[in-house]
Amino acid sequence: MEINLDYPVYIGDSYLKDLNLILEDYEDQYSRLYIIVDEQTHEQCLPQLLHAVEMLEGAQVIQVPVGEEAKSFDVAQHVWTTLTEDNADRKTLIVNLGGGVVTDLGGFVASAYKRGVRFIQIPTSLLAQVDASVGSKVGINFGGYKNQIGAFADPMMVIISPNFLETLDSRQLLSGFAEVLKHALIYDKEYWTYLKDQEEMDWQVIIEKSVKIKADVVKEDPKEQGQRKILNFGHTVAHAFEAYAAENNMDILHGEAVAFGMIAEAYLSHQYLNLDENELKEITESIVSIYPLEDFKAIFDSKCLKYCAQDKKNENNRILLSLLPELGKCTPNVEVDLASLEKALDYLNAQIVG
Repeated sequence: MEINLDYPVYIGDSYLKDLNLILEDYEDQYSRLYIIVDEQTHEQCLPQLLHAVEMLEGAQVIQVPVGEEAKSFDVAQHVWTTLTEDNADRKTLIVNLGGGVVTDLGGFVASAYKRGVRFIQIPTSLLAQVDASVGSKVGINFGGYKNQIGAFADPMMVIISPNFLETLDSRQLLSGFAEVLKHALIYDKEYWTYLKDQEEMDWQVIIEKSVKIKADVVKEDPKEQGQRKILNFGHTVAHAFEAYAAENNMDILHGEAVAFGMIAEAYLSHQYLNLDENELKEITESIVSIYPLEDFKAIFDSKCLKYCAQDKKNENNRILLSLLPELGKCTPNVEVDLASLEKALDYLNAQIVG
């Protein structure tokens, strides 16, 4: 399947082989090739990529650490230093092979190096395949805040191979599934019903559906001036959880934080936009049945809410959230106050049993 933004998004395992033909066609337009990986994708995904794409066999591999700590200025500087010392010029082509951290970091590095070199996103996690690699957002964390430094930069293309999901453990799959649930909650009630009733997941179908939703939203508002903000549902509170966890050496994955952030922001949707109480209950019970709230209760501390005031989506010192008036619809730029956020956190904590 091919979905077009200002660049193509190819979904299907066969497209890795097709990358050979694409690189052959562009061979006179790039001077050298680099592949950015983390420690895990270096071991688990790079051999599969090189087996499928012989044109990449001579590419230089740049490895970065695993996890959110890689989305830092220090790691970006390391990659820029490597490119500079290797005399990489403006005709360089970078292939980012990894999850959301690698695609965010690699895209940011490429967008800034010599005012921009071309890059290809090959996401390997479910989270990156359905969300992070699509939409042209790239960036790094800074000062303890998520994605504080970044840009909008189009890749040359995105190639999504569902086979890479076989390298993930169940926790990583569930982390990505939170973004899938988000797409349904903000855009498509029937998709939500389909997802919550499924016992066996057809990842190809799910990836195609979620990427199509994200592409539709991004096409309408590429630079996030209005409607694209609905993709941030659950994320203001989620980013606060992540920042607080990092500050206190706690472990939480992005998708886990988003899942819990969606419960809190669904509560705020009920308070501010009159989301039906039964729909709030449905959202809450569905997410709680999937994600182990009990394991993360130490993170749900009111101290984490200070990060919400620094969220990059805010304007004029106003905390702005995207909230749900009903299942399958979302309204951006709803102003909320810290007192309401505390009540939402209380609601989330009340779901913890034991």
